[in-house]
Amino acid sequence: MKLENDVLISWFKSHIDINIKSISEVVKTPYSLVLKIESETIPYYLKQTPEDLFIEAATLELLSQECGIKTIPVMIAKSEDLKCFATVGCGDETLRSFFKGTLDKETLKRGILCYQDIQNATSSFLDLFLAAGLPDWRLNKFPDLYKGVLNDQDFMNFLELTNVEKNRLENKNDKLESLCAKIDELNIQDTLNHADFQNNNIVIDHKSRSLSVIDWGEAYIGNPLLSRYYCINSAKYVYRLSDDSPEYSFLEECVFEFNHKAPNVIKESIKDLYPIIHTLAWHRLIKATDYNVHYARRDRVRTILLSFAEE
Repeated sequence: MKLENDVLISWFKSHIDINIKSISEVVKTPYSLVLKIESETIPYYLKQTPEDLFIEAATLELLSQECGIKTIPVMIAKSEDLKCFATVGCGDETLRSFFKGTLDKETLKRGILCYQDIQNATSSFLDLFLAAGLPDWRLNKFPDLYKGVLNDQDFMNFLELTNVEKNRLENKNDKLESLCAKIDELNIQDTLNHADFQNNNIVIDHKSRSLSVIDWGEAYIGNPLLSRYYCINSAKYVYRLSDDSPEYSFLEECVFEFNHKAPNVIKESIKDLYPIIHTLAWHRLIKATDYNVHYARRDRVRTILLSFAEE
């Protein structure tokens, strides 16, 4: 259960010596509470998460201290007891807000490339992230992860899957193993990944026009293309893009053009695996919070998972 704001603010004041001008609540969801604290010079952010998502603090530390990443929030203090941490502001607004309902494909491409640079910088430090407690979602783990989701009766009940639908999904184990093996053959280096990488988790600094990636509480280790594809699939959904639209084709090139080994094979295989990574991400988020607050999302999660069982 989240604590009252004044407890968090008291902790912040005891760790950061600044003259506070104002404090506002900018995010309040079941999976995060974010306060914006304005000083005379720069803004600070104070974030509290459920225990299972507090891995974000360790992720930010490793990204900054071990990987040398600067395009993320800079953490300046944390509390294990309160499950909160403070960061320096790294942008003025999210790209979703900045776009004002109309996709700016060039700016989103810059965000994808920024994220790709972060991913590439982590490939030599995966053992550190795994030791810090990040989930191991590498492709060789997918079959067992998939079985674990299907065997979670609470989650199946939440999605209201019938026995027939569940059996159809269970019968796709061979399909999943085949897809994972096909991608593994291309020897793409695993990296740190953001389980909800999309334009609402990329922020822009209006003065410098620089971009940063925020909200790392659901990070995992695995294939880097899956989370990049997650981003463009989210854009397709939010901005109602068709598969053959120029905007979506442009975004696909951002994700897949660098892989010259087998671009068509990798593209189709990643697309086929999308329902699995989407389901794993939502299964983890829902388990970390409360089923009751996610019913509005249930039909989409259910539909995407069932699409994996389609012929």
